[in-house]
Amino acid sequence: MDGSNHNYEFTNDWFQAAAIKNWDSLVPQIKPRKILEVGSYEGASACYLIGKNDWHEDLELFCIDTWEGGITHKVAKVDMDAVEQRFDHNISVAQTESGKNISVHKMKGMSSDLMPKLIAFDDCLWKENKPHGDDLTMSPKLAIDAFTNVFSRKLKIVPAPLYQLYVLKIAD
Repeated sequence: MDGSNHNYEFTNDWFQAAAIKNWDSLVPQIKPRKILEVGSYEGASACYLIGKNDWHEDLELFCIDTWEGGITHKVAKVDMDAVEQRFDHNISVAQTESGKNISVHKMKGMSSDLMPKLIAFDDCLWKENKPHGDDLTMSPKLAIDAFTNVFSRKLKIVPAPLYQLYVLKIAD
């Protein structure tokens, strides 16, 4: 993800094509210590953060995904077990190549169930991928909306392009 020759196994270039420019300007400004990503898929953004991290020795990444796929993945018959295996592989490659002790917490399940367990964490840069198809109940949107509404006085929404939400904790 940093231009070096890696042994990553990515099947798409969404992160490179749509997000990396924003992250290149946003991440150095915020210098997050803890990062929560909802919708990790093959781990492209997590690998980018692991490879680029030069701001914290104790960086922690929290990657939430069901690895079950949404409607579009089911229609396309995407093998989500293989996607999850690629996530595991890619994170392992990134951690090994970085030579840093970066903690990656893989959290498998629904964001609405897992996010309440993370509320106590601070310094989060929070990224959401596009929701799972048209079924709102299968999307992290409900959890994200609830989280941002409940903690609205303690968060700052960082301007970003559509389909991504970046939140910075500003108060305890």
